[in-house]
Parts: sequence; structure tokens; C-alpha cells
Amino acid sequence: MTNFERLKSLDSEYEMTDLIMYVLSTRYSEIIKGDGTLDGIPLLRWLQEDHQKATDK
Repeated sequence: MTNFERLKSLDSEYEMTDLIMYVLSTRYSEIIKGDGTLDGIPLLRWLQEDHQKATDK
């Protein structure tokens, strides 16, 4: 299951928002550049990755 499929399978907007905010916070420096611009490619790549459970790490 990719992260995109995982995101779509969540039951509520709150769960979706929590997941998106988690990704933004853990990959902040990749997504939000020093000048305040956004780079969507790291987020897109995360969506394409296979979902790894916390126990898989």
C-alpha cells in the first residue's frame, strides 16, 4: 500500500490532516525552502512510497 492509498483509506478528514501535518513536520526542510517557497516534489515522492508501519523501521 502506498502512502497515497493509505491517505485515501483514512476514515475522516481529521486523520488525513494529521497525516499530512506529520509529513510536513518531518520533511519540513525538504518541502519548505529557506525563502518560504514550497517544493511539492518531496511530498509527491512520499505519496508514491510504500507505507511503512512504525514497527517496520
